[in-house]
Amino acid sequence: MKKLDNILVKTYLDSTYFDDLSTCVFKHRLKEKPVLSILIPTYDREDYLMESIQSALNQFEVTISYEIIVVNDNPSNTSIEKELRNLNSERISYYQNKQNLRLFETMNLMVRLAEGKWAAFLHDDDLLNPNYIKEIIRLLNRRSNIGAIMVSNKQIGQVPYRSRIRQSSIYKFLKPIKDKMSVGKFYRLRIFDNILWCADQYGPPSCGTVFDKDKFISIGGYNEDTWPSGDWYFMVEFNKHYKVYKTTEQLGQYRWGINESMKPTTIKHFIEDTLALREYFKDHYLFGKIMYHLTRKEHFKHVVDVFIGFDKSKQMKPTDFEYIMPYPKDSLFYFLYLNGQRAYWVLRVMISLVIG
Repeated sequence: MKKLDNILVKTYLDSTYFDDLSTCVFKHRLKEKPVLSILIPTYDREDYLMESIQSALNQFEVTISYEIIVVNDNPSNTSIEKELRNLNSERISYYQNKQNLRLFETMNLMVRLAEGKWAAFLHDDDLLNPNYIKEIIRLLNRRSNIGAIMVSNKQIGQVPYRSRIRQSSIYKFLKPIKDKMSVGKFYRLRIFDNILWCADQYGPPSCGTVFDKDKFISIGGYNEDTWPSGDWYFMVEFNKHYKVYKTTEQLGQYRWGINESMKPTTIKHFIEDTLALREYFKDHYLFGKIMYHLTRKEHFKHVVDVFIGFDKSKQMKPTDFEYIMPYPKDSLFYFLYLNGQRAYWVLRVMISLVIG
């Protein structure tokens, strides 16, 4: 299993590494400096890309200046330029990479290109809700020294481990109430949450997550060597130094089923990476060591069950991961572990709904 001590963070953003790797095809025509930069990396998904861009353009009650930066990571694809020019938007800047940098390095490049104080990621198959900017700016104005705001999102497509919950009558009854109470609310995420459960409570950064650009750069950016879990690893390091919040209201839409995340090889990496992070917490935090010894088997079983649920091929089995440790059977302690984790997050969200 990989060790994270030397690869959890790798500094990319303190040099001129990207200066000659991308060409500015055309620049935005804004008259004032943008406050917010929406960053859209793309690679051969033009239909979805146009939907994503339109969702960023179709924002209502916007009181700030904002730009949209699109970076094409496929040097041989030149058709996007025409479609972007046809939009005739003063907000859009378009860059073409001279070589395929891959996702994390392209995202690092885009932060360097951003002119706004705040940089928000939007992948080319995800969407922003029309009130995204309005609500994000309202939340940013409510707290000082915010490092990042993670965005709760609606799932587009079937999410296996959540589908049964969302089909329940209790969920259907409570959801409208929660949605109404969620407007304008967020709650703080802490490094302790990671150590306690070793689960990615941040969610995908690709659906409107907004960073203080300077704080992002100070950490060093995403590390391509930690794919596919580098965004989570980065947030763990970022959260050690800066305040991170998450919205209770869904302000974006995350699309499942058309990306690398659903492939068996990627799922295998996700499982191994999660368990590697658990080892990291064990080695560096006293409470991480306690949780490791108390819940190691239960955590392993939960991680394997969740990620195998993403395997559309249905070829993966829990026993495939017994090279790490034997796959445990269901038990009362596992039931308590699972429901304890759920209760913990329900309580956290409910408190935020009441006190904001």
